[in-house]
Amino acid sequence: MVHEWCNEYSPSTIHDSQNISLEVFPWFSQQLIEGKSICINKLDDFPSEATPEREAYKTSLSPNLLVVPMMTRCQTVGYLGIDTNVYKHWTKDDINLLKLVGELMAIAEARAIAEEAQSESQARFAGILDNANEAIISIDENQKITLFNHAAEQTFGYTSNEVLGQPFNLLIPSRFTNNHYQYINSFKNTQETARQMGGRRPVFGQRKDGTEFLAEVSISKIKPRGKTIFTAIIRDITERKQAEEALKKAKEKADAANCAKSEFLASMSHELRTPLNAILGFTQVMQRDQELNPDHKQNLEIIGRSGEHLLELINDILEMTKIEAGRTTFNRTQFDLYRLLDNLESMLHLKAEEKNLQLLFEKIENLPQYIETDESKLRQVLINLLGNAIKFTQEGGVILRIKTNEMIGDNQEIILTFEVEDTGPGIAPEEVDQLFEAFGQTETGRNSNEGTGLGLPISQKFVQLMGGEISVSSVLGRGSLFTFTIKATIVDANAIKINKSPRRIIGLVPGQPNYRILAVDDRLESRILLVKLLSSMGFNVRQASNGKEALEIWKSWQPHLIWMDMRMPIMDGYTATQHIKANPKGQETVIIALTASAFEEERNLVLGAGCDDFMRKPFREEVLWEKIAQHLGVNYVYDDLDKQKFSSQPNQQAKPQTTLTLQLFLEKMPSQWINALHQAALECSDDSILELVEQIPPDSQPLAISLREWSENFLFEPVIELTQTMI
Repeated sequence: MVHEWCNEYSPSTIHDSQNISLEVFPWFSQQLIEGKSICINKLDDFPSEATPEREAYKTSLSPNLLVVPMMTRCQTVGYLGIDTNVYKHWTKDDINLLKLVGELMAIAEARAIAEEAQSESQARFAGILDNANEAIISIDENQKITLFNHAAEQTFGYTSNEVLGQPFNLLIPSRFTNNHYQYINSFKNTQETARQMGGRRPVFGQRKDGTEFLAEVSISKIKPRGKTIFTAIIRDITERKQAEEALKKAKEKADAANCAKSEFLASMSHELRTPLNAILGFTQVMQRDQELNPDHKQNLEIIGRSGEHLLELINDILEMTKIEAGRTTFNRTQFDLYRLLDNLESMLHLKAEEKNLQLLFEKIENLPQYIETDESKLRQVLINLLGNAIKFTQEGGVILRIKTNEMIGDNQEIILTFEVEDTGPGIAPEEVDQLFEAFGQTETGRNSNEGTGLGLPISQKFVQLMGGEISVSSVLGRGSLFTFTIKATIVDANAIKINKSPRRIIGLVPGQPNYRILAVDDRLESRILLVKLLSSMGFNVRQASNGKEALEIWKSWQPHLIWMDMRMPIMDGYTATQHIKANPKGQETVIIALTASAFEEERNLVLGAGCDDFMRKPFREEVLWEKIAQHLGVNYVYDDLDKQKFSSQPNQQAKPQTTLTLQLFLEKMPSQWINALHQAALECSDDSILELVEQIPPDSQPLAISLREWSENFLFEPVIELTQTMI
């Protein structure tokens, strides 16, 4: 007995009854088990086999007893009884009413048991969900989240309360939302009950903070009550992918260690270059023979070009193998960055001109002139990038920009940034990753049938050796932009032991006109620089801070030459130049524009405004003097250390600057040394030339650099031409 209801005058018997087993009353129990009701009004109502029940009834204070079984699904789960201490005749209605109450109580008990079982099941299920390592998420047909376990909270950063009832696209990057809906609709209409996602394309999840992660997803579906529920098990595989990438890199590192072939090829440099020494050297010697017929000359030109191309290929391969063998080192040197850039511009100008391309070099105004880094590697990287840009560009142009990003600490160390931009065919996005792979070439490179595909990998290694990185951005059909940075240290000019100018100008030759020069610039420091340089040389100098002042000074003073900054307040250089040139007297005044830009459109704009020439900032002192001599015919007094010399002709009659500069350095060398150099070039002996180069003093390093480059590339003709006039 579990429940008892008594009137106020009847004593409780539940505690006594709870201690009595049903086995004590077998007839009573059997009747209830069989689903029969028990109705007792007097002692004779008990059958003969109900002896225990009869004896208990004799001592009972309740002569009337009605008991009905509580049935659920045709099974007895309890009983419900009524007993009274007064006589009561139990009618059929009494029995049916009590049966109905018993059935209702049985149903209620069964429901309570079922709910308890369901609660226990849900608790077990929740425990499994919360202890699962993978995120488990369910959504309904409307793509609303209905289940979000603890692992999902950790993976996505949301609590379950934040996402339940929210659309599932909350957990997906927006660019994949349409794909998700298409996938779910497709899966809903198939006979499949489960599917693995991510086999054909990567699957990404999005956390609460907006970050994305790579995921592996298993999805299943069920249809309770005719409505589809989708459940996904999601694994964050970021760490696994990182481990796979680390394993891949470790394998690549192990493969790189096995480079015996590269070490062998690097040691074969001399043997590979020796036959080319003879081929290229004697080709140049034979080309000097004026008696050769046109066919033979053409054949020699073909041999020369083919030999030079082969030399480039071999040099690239040898350089790459030296890199792989770990035999390439960082050689720190101090040098003149301006001179390096000028030499490169002169060297590459002809190649660009042959293709009708514009080649522009743009330097920021505060670019340091004297730096310390690996000059040779910097030169090679620039040659590779500019050479490629010129080679693959058919129209438009190529521009090199150099700027200083930042200074590191207090030790004068800076970051230099170089940009090489062209208007070439561009690079397809899928080919960009191949650019820095050894022997890898883009479609454009393969179509050109030139090169080995090593120039960019070599450049990347060199840039990394110089403490920087290289990158590329490109638009197919519009051009490419290569950017690299290097670390360098600013050094004092005196530490380099190289004169700023090959022949230092110390004054003007006597007897010339009193040249009047006007310096116009809105920056005080720029004006002071010009005034000091020009005044120290003996020129009569005045200054103006804007175009309006310059115009007034020109009217009253009539200068021979004006250095005109183009971008100034109040009145810019363009307007001032137009006013001056509009006057007939202004046609006699030379105006040279000062500009920090090297874009061709600005060059045209400057010349279109009436300027006679232009000079880029920052400029070198010798360029300043050359421009003045070119336009005014000025003659200078030079300090050649041993004696003073006077230039006999204006600069416009001189040879090109690079040749003139080298001749000035060559004049400082002993005649015996010059004769030996000339003979070595005639014999095409690169080893002899390199030995002679070692004897060049530190203040003549530009000569040493040029001779070393020519010798290493078997270009003996320039050496012969340089020395021939001095023998």
